Parts: sequence; C-alpha cells; structure tokens
Amino acid sequence: ISILSSLVWGKTLKPSEIPTEGIDKITADDVKIAEQSGFSIKLLARAKLLENGKIFAKVSPTLVKNDSPLASVSDVFNAVLVKAETTGDVLFYGKGAGKMPTASSVIADIIECAKSANNIKTVFWEDGAQSVFAGKDSASEKYFIRTDFDVSAVVPGAEKIAENAFITPALTETGISVLTEKISEHGKLLSKIPLFE
Repeated sequence: ISILSSLVWGKTLKPSEIPTEGIDKITADDVKIAEQSGFSIKLLARAKLLENGKIFAKVSPTLVKNDSPLASVSDVFNAVLVKAETTGDVLFYGKGAGKMPTASSVIADIIECAKSANNIKTVFWEDGAQSVFAGKDSASEKYFIRTDFDVSAVVPGAEKIAENAFITPALTETGISVLTEKISEHGKLLSKIPLFE
C-alpha cells in the first residue's frame, strides 16, 4: 500500500508510518457474527486522499459486505479495488502467490527491461514525510465492535441497542456486538473492525 499510494499521489508514504494490524485478534465469534449479518472479514490494505489533502492509509482486518467483489477474493488470489470519481469502482484481480504466478511476473519484468533497453523510464515521487500522512485517528469509519461484558447489566437500555444494531445477533451471552455510525478510532475493545465502504 506504501508503493501504490506513492504511485497514485506522487508522495512517499513510508511503511513505518502506516498503522498495520494482523488477523491474530480476530476470533471465531467475530467471523460467525459477521457471516450471520452478511459480511466477510478480509485483511485489507487501504489508502485514500482526505479533503485536507493528506493521505490516510491503514492495513487491518476489515468488514466487507458479501455483495462486494472483494468478499470473494481468497486463497492465492489478490485484488486491487480502485475507487475514482470518473470511473467508479475498478477491480484488478489475479493470482498473487505461488511459484507459477511469481515466475510469470518475473519473466514479464525481464522481457519489459529487455524491450526498453534503449529507453530511460523513470518513476519518482516527492518525500512526503509527515506532511502528507494522516494519522489513524484522522478518518472516520464505521466500526464493528464486540465487548466481552454483559452491557445490559451496566448500560440501561442495552437490549434496545442490540435490537436496533446493524450487526445481528447483537446481544450475546458474553456481551454485545454492534456496528457504529462513523467515528474516529479510539479506545480498546475485544474486537474493533472497520467497515469497508
């Protein structure tokens, strides 16, 4: 996502600046609740240009609607989804792992270098440093949140919240699961998975 962001916006976005989270905190309960509610959980690398001109980038497990083309990406396949005002959604999809796809890509690069031996092709971008990078709290997103305590015991009306929650079944034996409205990332919870929109 660092390379793609730099190519798109012409500014260096260092990998060390991008908040990165793996799937180790995703539980079977998270997957089950997501599936029952019409979602998949995918590990996505995302970047977008904010209205203030800064770039928001993040790598994390993300809630994806089952009717999204990203929901069907699995096994050795990778996909890049580009959202643009002029084109709408454009999906690039193909094998991204394994000896044959890797060999094919290497051979294609060698052929391209050989064909361009007498041409100089340069790709460069400015050093973005901190000036273009928006911190993880800068973009508002909807979040799937799951707690491990009985909310109804400490929050009056929690059952009502659960009934009206976007995620179902929301009220569980061990707590509550909801999909929030757009908020900035904050706090520590058992599960906090952003929604891809």
